[in-house]
Amino acid sequence: MTARGERGFLPIETIIFVLVIGLVVLAAFVMFFKQSKNNATMPDDTNTEQTAKNYTTAKPQLKQWPVVIDEFNLSTQQAGDVYLRDEVLISEVSGESELPVTEFGRERGKKGISMAVEFLTRREAPVYSASDGYVLAVTPVKNNGLEEFSVQVAPEKAQTTQWTTVYQHLAKVEVKAGDTLQSGQRIGAAAPYGADAPFSRVGLQVVRYAVSNVQGTPEAQCPSRFMKSDARQQMTADFLLLTKAWEEQSSNGGAYNEPAWARLGCVADTLKL
Repeated sequence: MTARGERGFLPIETIIFVLVIGLVVLAAFVMFFKQSKNNATMPDDTNTEQTAKNYTTAKPQLKQWPVVIDEFNLSTQQAGDVYLRDEVLISEVSGESELPVTEFGRERGKKGISMAVEFLTRREAPVYSASDGYVLAVTPVKNNGLEEFSVQVAPEKAQTTQWTTVYQHLAKVEVKAGDTLQSGQRIGAAAPYGADAPFSRVGLQVVRYAVSNVQGTPEAQCPSRFMKSDARQQMTADFLLLTKAWEEQSSNGGAYNEPAWARLGCVADTLKL
């Protein structure tokens, strides 16, 4: 009787050995193919242009105002794109007197403050992004019988967010949901205040949600709390220049002299400029 080592493998053993080797090679090939396919289809998590976070708690960092503010021009009666003319700042819709800047940080009792700012501007003045961000939504709104838009911006690219910057009273919006914004990028134009009004208005608001923009009650926050540190001095100077120019040309020294205005809104002891 011949030992296996002397006569080699039996035919059946050779067949089994070949089949086992073939299955191993096939399995390795299938795994390699699947991995290659996954690598080709999965987004690169480091590429923020392709990948949106599910949720972000990042806060906005405002770098500029959404409208142009400059020194008061006596011939045009404007400070940049903001109207300062008495005859213009009368609403033809409501008949009420207006101010060039309204609703910024005025105290409303112990539990809340009006946390928005509205600029009355020349008709269809350009509106710019006040910060870098990601457009969550562009929403049409009916106001005074006219269609205008609000643009909601998250601080970074995400499906939902706890913080948004909201631009109100826009027309001719030049961005869409999903766009990535840079500070200073034009996002649209100011919507007319009314059908025949010679001026427009632009609103800016920072909003915090208890959970996210799809869950939880929104709460407006003071925009000046979100000025980026290296932009704070310029933004503050722009704002105070505007309010001072209005008081001088209108001979009204009390319109913006409340402590909340002097401190750019919010409760004075919570904001240090």
